[in-house]
Amino acid sequence: HRDLHSFPTRRSSDLNVTNYAIAMDSSGKIWLGGNYGLMAFNGSSFTLFDTGEGLPFTYVESLDFDGQGRLWALSGNQLGMWDGKEWRLYGPADGLLPDRDKVCNDGSGKIWVLSFDSTRVNYVQGDSLMEFILPQLQDNYIWDIKCDKENNLWFAQPPRGIIKLSPDNNYTLYQGNGANDARVIEFDKEGRFWIVNCGGLSSLDENGEWTFRNEMTGFFTNDFMHKFFTDSTLWFCHDQGFCTYSNHVWQNDLSCPLKEITTIYVDKSNKIWLGTKFSGIQYKDNSGWHVPENCLVYENIWSMEKDH
Repeated sequence: HRDLHSFPTRRSSDLNVTNYAIAMDSSGKIWLGGNYGLMAFNGSSFTLFDTGEGLPFTYVESLDFDGQGRLWALSGNQLGMWDGKEWRLYGPADGLLPDRDKVCNDGSGKIWVLSFDSTRVNYVQGDSLMEFILPQLQDNYIWDIKCDKENNLWFAQPPRGIIKLSPDNNYTLYQGNGANDARVIEFDKEGRFWIVNCGGLSSLDENGEWTFRNEMTGFFTNDFMHKFFTDSTLWFCHDQGFCTYSNHVWQNDLSCPLKEITTIYVDKSNKIWLGTKFSGIQYKDNSGWHVPENCLVYENIWSMEKDH
């Protein structure tokens, strides 16, 4: 993977901005997308990349890395791909469907482009955009897509449920146990399937047994927003902080200075990054919590991703 360091750079601060997405490249650099363009954090300082430095659009609302380390960024009716040397743009004439909202890697390296207002789905095949037709889709939009080790595709389709599609096109619908309200889905290192939703947290183990967790079952909260997995620890954020799951033990951390948490990420140096709804971003290292100053991270942070 080649980072975006070949852009000329400049610094900027004191702007009225909104942040939409965060990703980390394979070198550990944090990338943010917002109404200002792209910005990178190298561990000590932020650098802004906008149209003056070659960015082909004025804002970035969603971004992720594919299995080749290429950066995919969504901006309105344009999808941009940066291969380390130049941008390639995709629009309606290239097959980009209207009203796109989210770029996501399904865990296998494949990039999908989703809409929260439409049932139609794009995916990337080679250098081309294709449309994926999900059987029995009905009228519900798709919020997230993941691929498991057996190459089954899993679709979060609230309020209908979770759809599992096998390589031979067998179709399974999961409902109940929090599946109907799934917003984020993922597989952990043990193959357990996790659902993050607005009413709690659910998991499906290899034996087909569901476990649903919320305040009524004695859990920390109902309001999970996002997840992140390391080799040995699962991280979930909620409105007031985050919790971890490791060696079958849950811990809850409410120490962060900024609340209304929307997303979480743990980088290669074990910094814990939390995005917030209105207050920007914060991170925790061995010395405690930090809120970056003199950068563009002032307002909403809605998603964080890593490259694959």
